[in-house]
Amino acid sequence: MAQDSPEVKAAKFLDTLYVLSASGQEDQAIDEVVDFFDDAMSNKDIDLCDTVLRLADTNSFPPSVSFAIFAMAFAEASKFPNRDAFLSRLFATIAETRSQKIAAALLAGL
Repeated sequence: MAQDSPEVKAAKFLDTLYVLSASGQEDQAIDEVVDFFDDAMSNKDIDLCDTVLRLADTNSFPPSVSFAIFAMAFAEASKFPNRDAFLSRLFATIAETRSQKIAAALLAGL
């Protein structure tokens, strides 16, 4: 049986987050983020984590879920080429829904 590509695995994971977020299960979505990244990092699957950062639509779930994704990638920042692009999308989402000032304050130093 062939294994799914990182893109397919990431898309399935993100679909789960989108569904949980849309149904108001924000805490469960955050738990999923922590479990997913813990498992992937334990398996040294950096490409899978980076693919999640690349594909994640920060407009499709609450900022807390985006922050959870970002936090899980924060410690290993140098390993994730898509980290900065994800942070830019997160900033844009917060700036659009709240304000640029709030986005800048929340993401300062990251």
